[in-house]
Amino acid sequence: MKNLKNRETKLWIVLSLLVLIAWGITVEILYDSQKSREETLLETELELFEGEINSTLITYEEFSNYIFDRIKDDEEIISIIHKANTASNGEKRLLRDRLYSKLSENYSLMKKYKFRQLHFHLPNTESFLRVHLPERYGDILLENRESVRLVSENKTRISGFEEGKIFNGFRNVYPLEYENEYIGSVEISMSSASIIEILSRLYEKSDFYFIIDKNVVEENLFEDQMSNYRESDLFEDYYVDIEVDEITSKNNLIQGDLEVNLFENIKAQYGEEIKNKQGFSAISKIEGEYYKVRFLSIENFKKTPSAYIISISKSNEDIPFINNMYKEIILVTLLALSIIVFGFIVSDYHYRLRNNAELDSLTEIYNRNKFYDIASREINRAKRFKEDMSIIVMDIDYFKKINDKYGHDWGDEVLKKLTSEISKNIREIDIFARWGGEEFVLLLPNTSKEKGVLVGEKIRELIEISNSKELKDITISVGVSEIDSENYDIKAAINLADQAMYEAKRKGRNQVCSK
Repeated sequence: MKNLKNRETKLWIVLSLLVLIAWGITVEILYDSQKSREETLLETELELFEGEINSTLITYEEFSNYIFDRIKDDEEIISIIHKANTASNGEKRLLRDRLYSKLSENYSLMKKYKFRQLHFHLPNTESFLRVHLPERYGDILLENRESVRLVSENKTRISGFEEGKIFNGFRNVYPLEYENEYIGSVEISMSSASIIEILSRLYEKSDFYFIIDKNVVEENLFEDQMSNYRESDLFEDYYVDIEVDEITSKNNLIQGDLEVNLFENIKAQYGEEIKNKQGFSAISKIEGEYYKVRFLSIENFKKTPSAYIISISKSNEDIPFINNMYKEIILVTLLALSIIVFGFIVSDYHYRLRNNAELDSLTEIYNRNKFYDIASREINRAKRFKEDMSIIVMDIDYFKKINDKYGHDWGDEVLKKLTSEISKNIREIDIFARWGGEEFVLLLPNTSKEKGVLVGEKIRELIEISNSKELKDITISVGVSEIDSENYDIKAAINLADQAMYEAKRKGRNQVCSK
């Protein structure tokens, strides 16, 4: 009995030691796992924030591309820029006035859609016309506008954030050509204030800020434009954009002492990251509440961090930051479920982000970028088999009048119903996309121009017949061109189809023309 007792005691001791060892290992694993989860969570939060901003920029980039396409296809605009290259100062003044007169009304419309700058530059980076500030021109941008310099050197489009001589902005700069000769560039940009305003509307439970490095502003800005900024009350090395400040002062939920204390707490924890302009995400506890704070570092065209977009929102995510191991052990199962749910949210978010990058948000058909992506693959296939292809460009007739008569909500319904009708009546291999506004494009693989005209006529009749049903007062003008085995240039084909469509409009609309 004694030996059995000793054996049992030994087994108990061994088992107790194993349990203690297992407990110690579990505590260590939980501690390391907790730290790892914290880091992953914060990194993911920053990625999500960047995704929120990028999804907004993608939408505006498509709109910017649409504006540029209209500019580069306008012969009068291109002719003015071309002539300005060799014009005297007096001649430049007349050309500048002529260009401003042509674009001022369109620029007013651009401002309504949150664009702030429309700026034309000559090949030597001379500012030819700031439509947003026409009295400022003639300055050379080579040294302080990296975007303009890069486009001038490489003759390719470029996008990104940059401080300018008047405003900061998220810029799209495009090369301009006249008869295959580089004649300058044009910048279409939206302000940081526009980004903040849109984010504030989309995410009402979050506060947003924009701050920019003092040195960046002072090195680039015209001295008499410094009134666009003031020194930040919270970050001594940064300026606040006045326009953004007005938005944050009006919309932000967290203000006063709470705001000051929260940022002081963040600076105490992440002062080194802020000094080095590194992006980071954090959870901070102030007055018994947890707040999620995200600092997204914004780089300029030189890949130099120059600004921050900041997001603050209340957070229930205090559990991952509790250091009490007993609570951690109890909550480990709940945390696993939370991670699964969080993973689902992240996966769903990235799926939606991908869709936003590929589909038009209103009509849910392909957008322009995705159309080019698919079309390029189709063209490569057609080259191998030496097949002809057709392009159809179609535009709703008098769409502005329809909006004015029935309202923009009905206008949106018209676009959705029209795309639905067309989508149901084309082949699966056909590629249908919204080109911009009320204009659409359709690629017909293995289809000659003659057959393409028949398809265009079928679609036109389909929409005309639908007038008696759902699409009241709607007709379309259709242009058709061919991509034949001699020339597989998609852009040239689209331009020809676009010209044919405008010919249809000139001939009275509600008809099909081809080139």
